[in-house]
Amino acid sequence: MNPDPPVISLQKVRGHFSAELSFTIPDFTVTQGEQIALLGKSGSGKSTLLNLLSGMMGATDGSILLHEQELVGLSEVQRDRVRRNHIGMIFQTYQLLPEFTVLENVLMGAFFSDQQSPQNKIKALDLLSEVGLDGLSQRRASALSVGQQQRVAIARALIKSPPIILADEPTGALDQETGSSICDLIQRLARESQSALIFVTHDQQLAQRFPKQLQVSDLLHWNTSQQKSA
Repeated sequence: MNPDPPVISLQKVRGHFSAELSFTIPDFTVTQGEQIALLGKSGSGKSTLLNLLSGMMGATDGSILLHEQELVGLSEVQRDRVRRNHIGMIFQTYQLLPEFTVLENVLMGAFFSDQQSPQNKIKALDLLSEVGLDGLSQRRASALSVGQQQRVAIARALIKSPPIILADEPTGALDQETGSSICDLIQRLARESQSALIFVTHDQQLAQRFPKQLQVSDLLHWNTSQQKSA
């Protein structure tokens, strides 16, 4: 039986953060359905690594395969399109549009992708039920609690059924109990959709919930003594 092909594959990646600071990344792969906790202190390069994985930042050498599409050598516009179609992003600060309704915010996750469909509204309502927000679809995002806003952000990330979910410290602004439930929710939904999940956190207890934990410093190596805050 052949192993699952990687949905993320990095090989001999090199790039420049600035004229004075460059980085390298050793070979790294993530397979379908794999769940990884990515740990790192401020300044270790968490943001740089996530920006590379998502195509927000380009590399100068090597290979970054995202869902079998090569990112190195693509323009920023081309990388943006790959990200919109294949990655669901969950942010610490939610990045909701406060004047829009909960439903409109969720639908925004598919608006700029190639996966627009008349069925998206039905799917969005189903996702809101899955994340515990049934009945709140017409409420404005600004009227929600912080925990509810993060649940909207999770539904927005999943509306296009992405093969890859990148969660950038999604529990960092939440209390411990809410953060724990949000972590459980993201893991469960990723598992049900067979999405690969990279969950960035500085919380060791949350990281222990994942079958695999990695340190950012083991993946991204700065080539000078300078450290850029992530």
